[in-house]
Amino acid sequence: MLAAHNRWNEAHSQLTAILEEFPEDPDLRFEIGNHRAAVGALDEAVSIFCKLLLEAPFSIAVLVNLAGALMIQGKIEIAIRHARDAVLIAPDDPTVIQKMADVEAFRSHIASVPHYRKLIAITPNSAKAHLNLAEALSKSSNWKEAAYYFERAIELDPVTPLIRFDFAMHLLNQGRYREGWKHYEARLEPGMPDQPVRLLDLPRWQGETLSGKTLLVCTEQGLGDEIRFAAYLNQLSNMADTVIMETDPRMLSLYRRSFPKIRFNAFRRFPVRGHMRFTYDWLRDHPRPDYQVAIMSLPYILGDRHEYSIAPDGFLLPLKKRVEDLRVEIEKLAAKPGPRVGLVWGSGMTSTRRAPSYAKIDHWKQILSHPNATFFAMQYGDFQEDLLAMRELTERPIHNLEHLDLRGDLEAVTAFASVLDCVVAMATATSVLSAAAGTTVIEIAAVNNFIPAIDGRDALIGTIRRPRAPIEGDWDYVFNGARSILDQIIA
Repeated sequence: MLAAHNRWNEAHSQLTAILEEFPEDPDLRFEIGNHRAAVGALDEAVSIFCKLLLEAPFSIAVLVNLAGALMIQGKIEIAIRHARDAVLIAPDDPTVIQKMADVEAFRSHIASVPHYRKLIAITPNSAKAHLNLAEALSKSSNWKEAAYYFERAIELDPVTPLIRFDFAMHLLNQGRYREGWKHYEARLEPGMPDQPVRLLDLPRWQGETLSGKTLLVCTEQGLGDEIRFAAYLNQLSNMADTVIMETDPRMLSLYRRSFPKIRFNAFRRFPVRGHMRFTYDWLRDHPRPDYQVAIMSLPYILGDRHEYSIAPDGFLLPLKKRVEDLRVEIEKLAAKPGPRVGLVWGSGMTSTRRAPSYAKIDHWKQILSHPNATFFAMQYGDFQEDLLAMRELTERPIHNLEHLDLRGDLEAVTAFASVLDCVVAMATATSVLSAAAGTTVIEIAAVNNFIPAIDGRDALIGTIRRPRAPIEGDWDYVFNGARSILDQIIA
């Protein structure tokens, strides 16, 4: 019960206290393994499950949970082996088939489809089974059949918002924007996982006239998403008497310089039992808002059909002095004519679950082999091993401006991007910041992208160009496309 309420430390204290009294009890050790997996202590969880498996090699529960922990670790082949062992023991157990399908989906969505079909045959009234199959089909670009299973899942469970949210992603990936943005509003419902808690007593803006009104724009999701959807702020400022927006404190100076008509304030938030809680006592220093709106609801409420880019040339204004200083530094480092290209190959948010969204270093050879470009690392964090691996691919230097804080100093990111001819980047906050500053960005992703595009360009920030793979995970296709776009830009 404590774990179910995200009170992990108290739960762990209870479990370890009982373990001292009953150190060999298998059920207790199994529960502790589940707990360690839930809090991310995966090595410990795997160790516990492996010992239990030696004692009970035909335990379905142990095999299934071990496969799940290994999957999250990224050890997919071993996870599949244990999941298959469970299937051999209990071929018609829904829990076993679900885990087999989930593990296969981590490697290949197409490979998971037969398992999800079998799960539906065994549990025909399971909304989750229909949703899983719909997602696998959608990510394999089997749009028509995926739609059938999404609609069936909603019919079986019209209450759970996650089903409608995933259906929204399916629609947006196909360019069915009006329907997609409507269903995307399901993310704001209380039943969504990780739904933020806002201590805010204001009606949500549904498109009412804003003449003479004050509108509060609430941030949500990651910084990159916020910046991308900030492309709508100029439109809002022309509609409302006053627009107030909360944001990451790192963005304050950039936003205030770029949108002088809008009031910006640093958000105040803190985690509470697995949810981010936002407080709004700071609103006392501003006019009381008449409405509030989540920033990613703007395309739906404004009725954007995505026929043209909202910000074709970006919208952030970097500091001129920093731009000039960096220009001098970069010219000294490059020491030869030719295009200056920034590189972002990872993210500070990379986790095992997100790992399939990021390419392996070897794929970058397509970009690094360009004969005339001079490359600059725009990555932040500890990436020296990656840098050495990338240099081995090309035997050319990749310059790293170590004195820049590219995580904490976002003024530095936009100034840096402004002196480059192009940035080639995984979809991160850095890629969106660079594009919002007006630099052409080739945004690399081999997963379905719900952000609207117009002829290969981002429909919100037009300086982003995005090669898209026909099937998720086809990195060769994506990097071939990225190299072709880079050649066009440089030409």
